[in-house]
Amino acid sequence: VRLMLQRNFLIWLLASLFYAYQYILRVIPNIIAPELITKFKISVTDVGQFGGLYYVGYTVAHIPVGLFLDRSGPKLVVPICTILTFAGTLPLICFDEWYYSILGRIIVGIGSSASAIGIFKVASMYFSQEKSARMEIIIGLLGAIYGGLPLDFLLDKFGWDYVIYTFSAFGCLLALLLFFVTPSNDAQGSISDNILQDLKTVLFNKHIILISFFGGLMVGPLEGFADGWAKAFLCEMYQMTGDLASSLSSLMFIGIGAGAFFLAYLLEKCPNRHCEVIIACSFAMIASFFLLFTRAGGLYVVLPALLVIGFASGYQVITIYKAISYVNNNLVGLATAVSNMIVMVFGYFFHVGIAKIVDLYWDGMIIQGNPVYGAGLLSFDDEIYQSIEKELQRQRSQLQLIASENFVSKAVMEAQGSFLTNKYAEGYPGKRYYCGCEYVDEVESLAIERLCKLFGVKFANVQPYSGSQANQAVFASLLTPGDTILGLSLSCGGHLTHGAAPSLSGKWFKSIQYTVSKDTYLLDMDEVEKLALEHKPKLIIAGASAYPRKINFKRFREIADKVGAYLLADIAHYAGLIAAGEYPSPAGYAHVMTSTTHKTLRGPRGGVIMTNDETLHKKIQSAVFPGLQDMGTAYCGDSRNANYGLADEERVRNGRFFAL
Repeated sequence: VRLMLQRNFLIWLLASLFYAYQYILRVIPNIIAPELITKFKISVTDVGQFGGLYYVGYTVAHIPVGLFLDRSGPKLVVPICTILTFAGTLPLICFDEWYYSILGRIIVGIGSSASAIGIFKVASMYFSQEKSARMEIIIGLLGAIYGGLPLDFLLDKFGWDYVIYTFSAFGCLLALLLFFVTPSNDAQGSISDNILQDLKTVLFNKHIILISFFGGLMVGPLEGFADGWAKAFLCEMYQMTGDLASSLSSLMFIGIGAGAFFLAYLLEKCPNRHCEVIIACSFAMIASFFLLFTRAGGLYVVLPALLVIGFASGYQVITIYKAISYVNNNLVGLATAVSNMIVMVFGYFFHVGIAKIVDLYWDGMIIQGNPVYGAGLLSFDDEIYQSIEKELQRQRSQLQLIASENFVSKAVMEAQGSFLTNKYAEGYPGKRYYCGCEYVDEVESLAIERLCKLFGVKFANVQPYSGSQANQAVFASLLTPGDTILGLSLSCGGHLTHGAAPSLSGKWFKSIQYTVSKDTYLLDMDEVEKLALEHKPKLIIAGASAYPRKINFKRFREIADKVGAYLLADIAHYAGLIAAGEYPSPAGYAHVMTSTTHKTLRGPRGGVIMTNDETLHKKIQSAVFPGLQDMGTAYCGDSRNANYGLADEERVRNGRFFAL
């Protein structure tokens, strides 16, 4: 007898482990949703449908699995379904095509259907029905709890592909143990041979159908919220970290365990109080969700509210046990299948429904690899939000041929909206005026390194707020008020900061302007040389804001050397072309180069200064900070990406047409 009890306990333990195991695989896609969106290039709706497809397979397989369990016992059915469960997860990491993962998700649902039915079947075969509900929850809910913070930790530490491979190996071992431990003669002896009659008996039992239907209406808190969206909700509404949100999400499953025990005990003592229990649970859920959604009470109500929601959801196990109480033991598997099928099919609609609503209002924003679902600005300032939305629609419907406007990549938007916004960092890498700047130093150092490599220079400053600010920093480092500068006239395609009268460069310095030939509209280099020899400028500026021809930087340097002037090459409107090798580079000729990051480099708004002269670089560093500004922002730029070559070839061809 003792040996039999040990065997029965081992069978129950393995079946419970399978229940916990399938639950972990069930929630993995919700935890790795950002990775799925990135790898397969899918939307939030796709993720929601993917989660919901689990319930399609889960529901469809219920009746066949229930029939097989009633007729052949759990020895073959449960191990085979265990194999299906982990095999269906493998396409996520083995294939790059999304439809393989969709098919696999349905297979996971088919395999998982045997977990709930199998454990009810095992419990009813080896233990008293009054205790089996409580026993089933003990380990099963551990899987739900493990699907929170511990699983999140493993995924962060080892990566999702490694974790899925590991869990697949564990599933294979579990299937083997279930097959060898479970006896082969454990099917019920009084099984009817008339399958249709069995189906009719269960499907036309109004008590089973009604109880299961109303149970299905109440699965939203578990299947729709706890399984899929609790973590994202807590992160958005309460600004929690992912780890903390995962931990608190698990509280609902602890609550479910406590609720199932307590409610089962209560109904044992008061068997005719089902209506009162359901009404009390419903009002408890409504009140808890109201507190969570309105943030009434702040963070203090989150923990108790989640526990109460979980506790009130404990009716689900009671629902199934109430349903199977209307059939004989020989139909327990089928009755469980039908009841659980009806309840769980609602999970698909809750998953997909919530995902569609979220996707409807989601703007596609992803920060630090995580989708941002919350309303954000909309909830704080509707007027500003609406203006930004109108601007977005304008950009999508209109084409403005303005050099300073471009459509930045999502990577740039992500960097600009990152947590660097919270950091203040005066000074330069390794020489800051504030502590806690080590990671800002990393980012700025990478930007400098990549910018130097991109343009073939030795030194760079990436802190100026704009190209104009960059030019002013060069003026401050190389000139004194009253010095003479030589730049292209604004009317001939020059820039305000190249000595135009309205700008500070035209007010602080004696500005001499060269022009283009009236016949060819090309730069008149002979005139440049004549003006330089006549006025002896201290700085000559080569560059333009509206000159679609090649500039002879070599000739400019020769002229500068003749009069002992510095040569500044302002390449803001050519930088992308230069980086792509489609336009002559002044790197070997100019003493200093300046540029913006938001034109042909397709980065955010900012300016940069480059040079090969270390002495000039030190002067420029002092001119930028503390000379002109405090903290720079341009190191968030996308100028490090050199893969704009193809796009710039198009710009060259189109530019020839527009320059005519």
